[in-house]
Amino acid sequence: MTERGAGEGMRADPLLVASGLVYGAAGLGLIFLPVETISAIGAGAAPAGVWVAQITGAALFALSQLNWMQRFAKVGGIFGRPVLVPNVVFTTVAFFASVRSWRREPERLEIAVAATVLAVLGMLFMMRLLARPRAEPAA
Repeated sequence: MTERGAGEGMRADPLLVASGLVYGAAGLGLIFLPVETISAIGAGAAPAGVWVAQITGAALFALSQLNWMQRFAKVGGIFGRPVLVPNVVFTTVAFFASVRSWRREPERLEIAVAATVLAVLGMLFMMRLLARPRAEPAA
């Protein structure tokens, strides 16, 4: 059995590509520009905050790489659960944390935007997780 590559009729999964790019950009910002990134959202740049930002950035970047590396894989239903479950967990927890933060500071538009993006990604990942796998077309 041979593995089919991107040039052999396989299409990249738009959900995995989009989430990989979003998570990757956020993760790289937190890794390489932690002070600027957390200052931009109004958090103080204390050493412990910078450390937490970089650790969070590393986790986000790792999740982005998981999604990026699996972008050509069959993901849905019973397939791809090792990719889908971490994405559902991340988006769910991050969404509720964002909503809680936004409720404390409703004037912060960036928190509302982040919560919206997380809600959309979370719903799409959950729908993919709960969907029935599609049959492969006959070759």
